[in-house]
Amino acid sequence: MSEKLTFSLERTIIPIEIDGSQYELREATGQVAANYRNSMLQRVKLDEKGKPTSLGNIADLEAYLVSMCLYSKDTGKRVDEKQIKKEWPAKVLKALHKKAMEISELDEDVDMEELTGIQKETDPAKKGQSSTVGG
Repeated sequence: MSEKLTFSLERTIIPIEIDGSQYELREATGQVAANYRNSMLQRVKLDEKGKPTSLGNIADLEAYLVSMCLYSKDTGKRVDEKQIKKEWPAKVLKALHKKAMEISELDEDVDMEELTGIQKETDPAKKGQSSTVGG
């Protein structure tokens, strides 16, 4: 006997306020999630046994995901990725990225702490540093 699967196509939306401006953090679409995963995997280098050995620059992925999920309540448009990178504090970006990953269920696919741990292990300049991404 097969079980019935029931879904809603309504995306999760979380209201966000930044300096008095109203935004919506929306669950990533399937395409955005696929782009994010593909970009993440392209940055992971594997050895001949398939074990991750190094990690390329992943910091830009935080701003990418946030810009694809964060919409201005006033205009209904997405927030520009360049604006996020240039003007917004890292702690705001980090918090929004974490929440976007959570509501899009990307946090189960990609463990940022594990990936930054790989980066620390393989990069002599990063050994002994905190594994915080983007900050």
